[in-house]
Amino acid sequence: MTMMRLAVRTQGDPAALTAPIRNLLRGRDANIPLAEPATMLAILDDAIAEHRVITASLGLFSS
Repeated sequence: MTMMRLAVRTQGDPAALTAPIRNLLRGRDANIPLAEPATMLAILDDAIAEHRVITASLGLFSS
């Protein structure tokens, strides 16, 4: 199965584009799954969450 990622830039609320993009993709091919739509902020938060916990723990225990 081939995977594709799509990034969309907007000046408005990025979550508001989820349904229109889903409809656009389904209009092209009804079998295209749209899995786990997320904002870039959410993706970045997930990526650095572990580092944030480690840094906070080190700060807490170093006092």
